Amino acid sequence: QWAYFDDVEFFRQTTTSIPVGKRIGFKGWNNKFVSSNLNNSSYLQALWADGIGGWEQFDVVDAGGGLVAIKSVASGKYVTCDLSSSERRLRADWATGIGDWEKFSWQDLGNNIFGLKSVASNKFVSTDLNTTEKYLKGQWSDAIGDWEKFQWALAQ
Repeated sequence: QWAYFDDVEFFRQTTTSIPVGKRIGFKGWNNKFVSSNLNNSSYLQALWADGIGGWEQFDVVDAGGGLVAIKSVASGKYVTCDLSSSERRLRADWATGIGDWEKFSWQDLGNNIFGLKSVASNKFVSTDLNTTEKYLKGQWSDAIGDWEKFQWALAQ
């Protein structure tokens, strides 16, 4: 089954699945697509994008052991949970390979909704809706609440 949200085609899943090997876009709970901001250290932000453009495309890669890595199409780098930052922001500007900082556990919640848990920080990735920038962070959450939910769509 196919469903449409904001003129973006979503595949409605009837089984549990992780889109490994697929190019996707995903949006945060604030209904904005996550961008790899090439003008700001390629930090991941759910700030302005209403659709999937070049900065909003990511490849889901098998990282082994049931884990995934996410590669930004815009920067050509893997998404990292930056432990050198106190905020544990997600960024896609330096990792050319997959280490622990680039590994995530994908928690499928059905209907293309998922949570991501950083292996490096052992925290769920959140869209920080308390900030103007709406950065994605692997900083504080031990469970999936609204800020830790994302919805993915296949990139065209």
